[in-house]
Amino acid sequence: MKIYTDGSLNPITNKTTCAVFIPSLRIREAYTLSEGTSIFAAEGNGILKAMELILQHNEEINEILIISDSRLIIQTLNSTGTKTTLYWITQSCWN
Repeated sequence: MKIYTDGSLNPITNKTTCAVFIPSLRIREAYTLSEGTSIFAAEGNGILKAMELILQHNEEINEILIISDSRLIIQTLNSTGTKTTLYWITQSCWN
């Protein structure tokens, strides 16, 4: 199952959001986060929300691929010692 996540900060409104897209489950969700939330935290929240959404479904899932444009989040999660399959793509791939 492929899961796409993203986090962003709108410089005009100063609001931080995260988003999750799971094509196979037809899920498209976006969340506005607390004021002052960093982009790093927004990217992490996107991955957390994705996992929460998957756990809500009773579908058996054999493999999860999380695709994110945040290299720092992926490096941080991979440094915890927990086997995590995450793919980094450049931001330009979203366009």
